[in-house]
Amino acid sequence: MTTAQLIQGSFKSAHGILLQTLADISEVSLKSVPAGANIQPLQAILAHAVTDDDLIINGMIAKRQPITTPALLEGTGVPLPAAPNLTPEWAASIDMKLPAFIEYAKKVFASTEDAIGSLTDEQLAAELDGPFGKRTVGAYALDLALYHIIGHSGEIAALKGIHGQKGLPF
Repeated sequence: MTTAQLIQGSFKSAHGILLQTLADISEVSLKSVPAGANIQPLQAILAHAVTDDDLIINGMIAKRQPITTPALLEGTGVPLPAAPNLTPEWAASIDMKLPAFIEYAKKVFASTEDAIGSLTDEQLAAELDGPFGKRTVGAYALDLALYHIIGHSGEIAALKGIHGQKGLPF
């Protein structure tokens, strides 16, 4: 097993847990924020997590063209973000159609898992000047991309729990 395959397996697990967490989500959990909460709606967090998975892994780490386009997002209720950041303006523009968005997420995850799995040891060891300064591509894959999807999966599970639903699938 190569280092890239090991990292790829971690992404497959993280993506799988996120998709399982979405399986029984209610419309209330998806679109509302509890009174007094200082957080974006679950649909905005989910949209950010998945679109950034594509931008970070395909665009920044693997140096591939991200697959997210307005055409791919069509029917999901999620507009193409202007930037990778989760802005209040973009969050307010989202009216997610969850089944269509899940299909989009599966396409993104298949693409990003393939991108991670195709990296060589030399590519993983190469230096990348990114948002946290100079680090190796492998470090960015783990420290930025993997932790990003895991962290937002936890937020999504917590928001489900606040609405009385089971958060994580296990």
